[in-house]
Amino acid sequence: MGIRDLWNILEQVKQETSLADFRGKKLAVDFSSWFVKCEATPYTNRSIFYRIVDLMSNGITPVFVFDGPKSPEFKARKRGESYFRATSQAVVGCVTDDGDVFAYGATTVLKDYRTGSKEIHLYELSAIEEKIGIGQKEMIAAAILIGCDYHKGVESVGREEFKDLLKELRNNEVPDIIDRMRGWRNNPEILSIIEEEKKLNTDNKKKSAHCSRCGHLGTLPRHSKNGCSHCNTPKECNEKTEDSGMAPCSCEFHALERKKKPFLTELKVRKAALCQPCFPDEKDEEIIFEFMSKDESASNCIDLMLKTANYQNVIEKLTEQFGVIADDTKNFFPALVKMVLYGQVRDLAITPVELLRKCKKDGEPCYLIKFKQFEFDAINTENVYKIKVLQSVIDSKFPELTPKDESKAKKDQGQTQAQAATSKERKRGKNDDSRQSKINNFFSSKKNKPNRKASDNTEDLQSLKTE
Repeated sequence: MGIRDLWNILEQVKQETSLADFRGKKLAVDFSSWFVKCEATPYTNRSIFYRIVDLMSNGITPVFVFDGPKSPEFKARKRGESYFRATSQAVVGCVTDDGDVFAYGATTVLKDYRTGSKEIHLYELSAIEEKIGIGQKEMIAAAILIGCDYHKGVESVGREEFKDLLKELRNNEVPDIIDRMRGWRNNPEILSIIEEEKKLNTDNKKKSAHCSRCGHLGTLPRHSKNGCSHCNTPKECNEKTEDSGMAPCSCEFHALERKKKPFLTELKVRKAALCQPCFPDEKDEEIIFEFMSKDESASNCIDLMLKTANYQNVIEKLTEQFGVIADDTKNFFPALVKMVLYGQVRDLAITPVELLRKCKKDGEPCYLIKFKQFEFDAINTENVYKIKVLQSVIDSKFPELTPKDESKAKKDQGQTQAQAATSKERKRGKNDDSRQSKINNFFSSKKNKPNRKASDNTEDLQSLKTE
């Protein structure tokens, strides 16, 4: 879906991120992309429901973007993409596997979303422009040249040719690839190259012999004998190297090769594109207009604020029309609690009952909290919801639930332990001083009383050991 081979082109700028990084934010969701993936499962609607609950449980408000009503060709998406543009100022990214959102102007895209997955792939237009040199207009050019959902592309032009074309245009300081493509039929620089090439072919000119040593007109034996005028040598000639600084060959063929070299890929892609009678034709221009145009009127009629819903009716509709069973809907209410905690639903009250314990979720410190059941919840039978919530959220929303003076108690305990250790060291020091004093007295008395019996000395030493 989207622009052909685009994700392979963007592989080097792919980043790993977590849904937690978008907690408390709004994300546009390409519903068509979701539906295609969930349609392959036995329970399409339940799969979509679980995806919605998963985003909500991560504190993310999904803003769904739908395709427009059925109409010919690519215009079926016009209404939906206008909606995407209108919401682009309110959302911080788009969840989709469809790469053409970049051509519509998306700047942050989250790809490869899976229910319950900790990681998701992030693509940012700023990184794409910096590292690969592809912006919105380059995306549109890729849609026309390589192909997309609305266009089969140009035959024999693939991602490698397109990448080489972009590099060549950057080297030639071409500012606008769309204008360049539009002017391929009449570009004077390119036309002059083509005319020179035609002239050489028309005149049936054959490339003269060139020296294998220096590359100039003539042959190696002739240069060895008579020298080379281009090398300015009376005998022999200079060997051609990259650093030799030799004057290039002035023959028509080499002059044309030098002129063509900066445009080799462009000439190849141009030739393939102009096999179409009127490239860029009317359809090409419609695609360019589709991607580039902005429907400002849509932004004036879109309200992204969440309203208080009749949640009992929501559950009934999910059960009756979409086959979502009661056990599935149990997950909806804890997700709704989290949306209130993260400020996404502001006119619904929640009541915490008890902080059960500390825990972790995906490596983040949390509390396991009991919340009072919503009055409109006729499905859950436990009267409470047990939910893991970030400690930082509970500390700010319900500080009365957090353990009292926990940090102060730890600090006091540390101080007490330090004081006890100091006192013990002091006591040990005093004991050591007393012991040393007795040892000194023992040896002093021995010197003063040389006739003292050995048995007396033994008794004194034994008393010191005892002490």
